Amino acid sequence: MKNKKIYFAFFFILFFCLSLYMLSNFNLKTACRKEKSALQVEMNQWVLVRVYRDSENHNNETIEYLFNDKVRKSLIFNGEINLIFDQLKEGDILNKEKNNLEVVVNKDSENKVFFLNYGCK
Repeated sequence: MKNKKIYFAFFFILFFCLSLYMLSNFNLKTACRKEKSALQVEMNQWVLVRVYRDSENHNNETIEYLFNDKVRKSLIFNGEINLIFDQLKEGDILNKEKNNLEVVVNKDSENKVFFLNYGCK
């Protein structure tokens, strides 16, 4: 009976450790996927018309911006760990080159530079 308890405890601890490892690995893959996606985005004079957390869509950090006379939506700041989203407001102008994680935000005619960081290693 004592051996059964030891085996159970061993397998429970092993299962717990493997679960933690798999969960952390999943989060890292998700972060790297978001970073890879962000690298493909080019922001050229995006004028923010709305900055909000979309309560109907998992509370995602969402921006709506004016580009080529159309209002478009982006989730590029969702999951970003430098909290750039919290610095944004309507009327800000965003610029970002493709294959770069540097975002230049023009706030009231003053440029501020931020770096997108999703926690990818």
